[in-house]
Amino acid sequence: MYRKKNRQLQKENVTISLDELVPENHLLRIIDKAIDFNFIYDELENLYSEKGRPGIDPVSLFKIVFIQYLFGIHRSECGVQVVYRLFTH
Repeated sequence: MYRKKNRQLQKENVTISLDELVPENHLLRIIDKAIDFNFIYDELENLYSEKGRPGIDPVSLFKIVFIQYLFGIHRSECGVQVVYRLFTH
């Protein structure tokens, strides 16, 4: 027999952080703990101007290219996977 679903439960707000969705032993978490990517700021500081609109964070840009190479993925996939989003932000 078919029972009517309780649709009210679907409307409840649930807060989940990206951190909770990615396992602690994921490769990108291990890499992020092992490598301090802040050296990129020092390497590129003379390429960013103080004038105009702020640029995109160079560490995030580097990490996107890094995971593209590491996993052999297309740029558009970087925003889809939760782990990639956690790693690049």
